[in-house]
Amino acid sequence: MIRFNARQRSSGSVAVRSTECPYVAQEHVVGPIVDVKGRVLHSVAIVPLRKLRWSASSAGRATPLRSEWPSLLNLATAERGGLPVEYIGAFEELFVVEGYREIRKMTAERLASGRSEPALYLWLGLGHMAEDEDDHDAAAEAAFRRGLELAPDDIDLIAAYAELCLRADGFDYPGRVRRAPELVARLKELAAGSPQDEHVQAVLAWHGRGYLEDFRLAVVDARRRRAQLSQQSAALDSAGAEGFRGASGDEVTAAPRQGAATVVEEHEAAVAAATVQELSGRADAPLRWLARNRSGAWVLAAGLSFLTNMLLRTFGVVEGFTLWGFLWFAPLLLLDRRLASARERARQSVVDRIVQSVDRGPAGEPGTSDS
Repeated sequence: MIRFNARQRSSGSVAVRSTECPYVAQEHVVGPIVDVKGRVLHSVAIVPLRKLRWSASSAGRATPLRSEWPSLLNLATAERGGLPVEYIGAFEELFVVEGYREIRKMTAERLASGRSEPALYLWLGLGHMAEDEDDHDAAAEAAFRRGLELAPDDIDLIAAYAELCLRADGFDYPGRVRRAPELVARLKELAAGSPQDEHVQAVLAWHGRGYLEDFRLAVVDARRRRAQLSQQSAALDSAGAEGFRGASGDEVTAAPRQGAATVVEEHEAAVAAATVQELSGRADAPLRWLARNRSGAWVLAAGLSFLTNMLLRTFGVVEGFTLWGFLWFAPLLLLDRRLASARERARQSVVDRIVQSVDRGPAGEPGTSDS
């Protein structure tokens, strides 16, 4: 997931900060974009700043600024509302690794226990809204409205509800579209110039995008997927040098974070471990070779596919168009499926670690700190 957060302004420029690819953008970004480890993610980017502030989800859907929310929330208000600090930190981390289902489960359990903090309804709504589906949007709206009944002036709830209404389809959900201007005006009245207000204004700008911006998003999302595959290939290269020792087993467990490691770094380490584990068997040697030579393998498969189809037609085995040659792509498709499975198991291992850390409480003891 690619995140852009424009909250810090100085000398007319905007520092766009991200846990994965921080860089500074002026009116236009020109030049390489690198991640925290100095790896180049984009060779050249020339994108107007107002068209830069969006996020690409793992499913490739365009959801404006969705992943900005953890850094926008008014945490002081949330703490005064009675939500423990460990819950806030867990929700933020779960948001980064797309643990939306777990966010909904944790908030629902806390609400079922008799607690009605507005911050809980906010996170419940965000956990639904992030799924970007009609049923979840309806549940998110219900959560936001309930939270606003408890705290009518909560700027986080107003901003989240405003974004939900702004992105609604006017034909299917005319009520949300009618409420959007009221929410935007209310937010401007309560907190003009705040990060929440800037966020909503950016959502408004996002709705004025054109087809070119959608194409750019698709390109960046494709590059993100390619970067993930490159990281997995690098993990296999490292493990290959050690003979794939110690990679057996069926479960991947995220190790507790050490020092100042971020949840993104933890997730990357879990993906590397899961990838090695997924392809560590002797029978997986061909797939490991394909993973380490993906570009060449795709070129070779394309050539063999064309040659096979041509030979089948030349010798009269088939007439006209045939799909037999495309069977050469089957190993590559199988590899992609195995690598995707490893990424999902790694993501789930990080999610489980986060949830367990809340269950143990801040001191590592069973239970939570608000008992």
